Amino acid sequence: KTGARANAYTSFDKTCYLFSCTEHFYENLETLLNFVQDPYFSEKTVAKEQGIIGQEIKMYRDNPDWQATIGLLQALYRNCVVNTDIAGSVESIAAITPEALYAAYEAFYRPDNMILSICGNVDVERIIALCDKCIKPSPSSESRSIIPEEPEEVVTAKAVKTMPVAMPIFNFGYKESHSGLKTIRERIETILLNQIIIGTMSPLYQALLEEGKVNEDFSSEYFTGRLNSCVIFYGTGEHGEEIKARFEAEVERIRREGIEKELFNCVIRDMYGTIIKNFNATEDIATDMLDSYLSGFQYFDEFESFSSITVESLMERLESKYDVGRSAISLIVPPAN
Repeated sequence: KTGARANAYTSFDKTCYLFSCTEHFYENLETLLNFVQDPYFSEKTVAKEQGIIGQEIKMYRDNPDWQATIGLLQALYRNCVVNTDIAGSVESIAAITPEALYAAYEAFYRPDNMILSICGNVDVERIIALCDKCIKPSPSSESRSIIPEEPEEVVTAKAVKTMPVAMPIFNFGYKESHSGLKTIRERIETILLNQIIIGTMSPLYQALLEEGKVNEDFSSEYFTGRLNSCVIFYGTGEHGEEIKARFEAEVERIRREGIEKELFNCVIRDMYGTIIKNFNATEDIATDMLDSYLSGFQYFDEFESFSSITVESLMERLESKYDVGRSAISLIVPPAN
């Protein structure tokens, strides 16, 4: 009725509700604050959603890109929840009751467990007054998340799944020791290392591109948070295992010979420019502010970190990254003829 575009999503460690609008902002914000505090679950509504989510789970089972990623996470992690589909299984969804949902709501949907992130031409004092009006006080809670201990070693070094794909898909990754949230500096330095070793400006990527073994789909991610920490590379084609081996060889070469200063300057300027460009997107800023807070740092901390990153600091970081003994590859391959 107010013209807002609303949505929600759940990741491995958080659930977010969001909206964007060009008018009626405060009315929409009040709606958002109220509806997340007044749940209503019945047998009928739960049964309806069980059917919908069950179909979504089956849809993701047919998605080869997601199956490659979850296959890698299952190869890397034995106990961490990232080795399980975010939506769960059809069987686990079928066991959910209204009582279970209310219990989960009471445990986690609490003001002391919520973050509100807003970006736009808004009145901060008016927002605070609206929060004071809408957010209900709640008694203290002893609820806590149970995070199982994760062993250092991987489950398996290689996972293969056959699906009806025209071209193989591969993900390979390197599991890291996890002792809480990573610093913003470690995040930035790891991303920079990924780009220096096999990013689009790197000699290795250019060689693989000329040989036809990678394409523009190839990418990397530092997948880290409260629950886990690993570096992941994504690609398509028949040469996933060769690319992983050549990546590891390039890591060893750079450890011996060092990082080229010119490449370092190009990569760090490119990353800095990408961060600046993100300020053009209001919705992205709101999301990034929320993710920053949950990751233990402030939104502008990235800029302060850049000024002190050097070739020498990256070389030091490289010593603790890309442990071949704690790596795995996940392959999605077409059926044999």
